[in-house]
Amino acid sequence: MKKIIVASVTVLSMLVPSVSALDVGVGFAAGASNAEEATGVRVPLDFDFGLRIEPELGFSKHLTTVAVGGYYSFMKIEQVNIFAGGRMGITLSDYPTDPTGFSLQALAGAEYFVVEERFSLAAQVGLESASGDLNNNFGTVGAVVGRFFF
Repeated sequence: MKKIIVASVTVLSMLVPSVSALDVGVGFAAGASNAEEATGVRVPLDFDFGLRIEPELGFSKHLTTVAVGGYYSFMKIEQVNIFAGGRMGITLSDYPTDPTGFSLQALAGAEYFVVEERFSLAAQVGLESASGDLNNNFGTVGAVVGRFFF
């Protein structure tokens, strides 16, 4: 038991310096996809080396969407970040006639910081594969995302 505690404390102490390089925010996304996803609230977790992990929870009148995206910012030009990545999501419906399914997306986009390091607007587009009640659709996806960082 002592070895587990010592190992846990050691791992946590190694993670503390990397946590200081983490920016956390809140975002709102609206878009269109084959998966008929609900409009969602996102929580971007930005690491200083260009990685963004972004969990999402969306609600509409009859749909609930749970998703997570991973993006890498590979180019920055002044206040614009160019990024690419992917996103996985599941959509659940309240009624049997509404679609329920899983979606997998490959995305690329650009993000403009209206207020430097604090508020950004992004547009992203990509390809999507949806399964479940969505009849294995393949198509395009797009979204507009506003993000505020604390």
